[in-house]
Amino acid sequence: MENESNNMLYEEIVNVDNGIAKDLFKKLQEKEELYIQDIIDILEKHNSYLAGLDDEEIRQHVEKDIIKIAKIANHAAKLTKLNFAWKKQVENSKKTISIGLEGVSKVISNVAENIGEKNNERFEKEKQEIELLLLQKNIGVYDINITKQKNGKIVVNVYTKIKEDITEEVSKIQKIETILEKIFQEKIIMQKQKNNIGSDKQKVLQTYVSEDRYTVNIAMVSKTKQESIVNGDSSLKLKLEDGKMLLALSDGMGSGTEANKSSSTAIKMIKKLMGAGFEKQTSLELINTSIAMKAQSETFATLDIAILDLYAGNIEVLKNGACPTYIKRNKEIKMIHAISLPAGILNNVESVVFDTDIQQGDIIIMCTDGILEANREAINKEEAFKQFLQNIHTDNPQKIADLIIKESIDLDFGIARDDMSVIVAKIG
Repeated sequence: MENESNNMLYEEIVNVDNGIAKDLFKKLQEKEELYIQDIIDILEKHNSYLAGLDDEEIRQHVEKDIIKIAKIANHAAKLTKLNFAWKKQVENSKKTISIGLEGVSKVISNVAENIGEKNNERFEKEKQEIELLLLQKNIGVYDINITKQKNGKIVVNVYTKIKEDITEEVSKIQKIETILEKIFQEKIIMQKQKNNIGSDKQKVLQTYVSEDRYTVNIAMVSKTKQESIVNGDSSLKLKLEDGKMLLALSDGMGSGTEANKSSSTAIKMIKKLMGAGFEKQTSLELINTSIAMKAQSETFATLDIAILDLYAGNIEVLKNGACPTYIKRNKEIKMIHAISLPAGILNNVESVVFDTDIQQGDIIIMCTDGILEANREAINKEEAFKQFLQNIHTDNPQKIADLIIKESIDLDFGIARDDMSVIVAKIG
């Protein structure tokens, strides 16, 4: 108001003791924008009545002054919001960098530990035996590194030269697998190959690992909300570097484009971070902060992650505001649920982690809340869905996923009133 001393309401507004400015501030908090009538009402509340409004000339002059005050107040409020938002953005940016550096540090530490383990003498005897047997088979290698993961899985990196003939190369791989199986007394298979490594680009890195004791058959089905163009849910199936299988679902709050932005951001970050070796908790913290920074309004996303260790027979479930995960073992249903807020709502994410064993024949079901909420008549929707799963007789993941979507739509009178997504995984 410093440049508005000629405004007829100047004295009333700048006098902070009379409470008018305080009430204007409260009204701004309620409505986010002041209008002429709001100012008149507040003035009258404080017994400050505008006289002479019957005169057209005076009335126009008063209205002009009130409009100026409204503009100044609204402008000041917007500046305050921008300053607050910018400050929050800087805080979140610093937090993201901090978490990111911590995550990178852990990744580097893990690499250093692996290098240290490779260079120790733990598997020196096995390495010499493998080199001798490979030499007998006329297979030349540059180097061999052997490690053992925490779950007991053997990992053997063989640096060799690729055979020009594909038949010879396949035969070489089979011979190496047979030798490794003989040494470690368990089934070993080639997991991946990286070509053109080393300074001369002539070396090949072949990674051989203990074969998983279990297999998994996965079905993923989604249904977009009726009359919505974009599905607000996102899903992911990813084989991690350590051989584990990651399944993830994210439900963006609401539906449509904004919901999809939040859920797809969460899923893309899970893929990049955990695929690069970041730890689970660090990944979730980075995702949470990133979504909070990008959110233009109340746009958040749930996170539902299942990590299957098909070698050890174990599943880790991580939840942030997500629906329960159901594990069906014949007629028995195990329900894993957690009360936590979606990603992006809190500065400090509190994810809930569960760890349980899996068996051959187990069926894992993950879903977004569009599935559960479709049963509008059920008082306990989670329990109602559990009973529905108990009565499913097929063990085919695709058929189960299709049945779940169909039943959810049928329960809501044939209409998909929300985005629906389901992942069904059968352990073999």
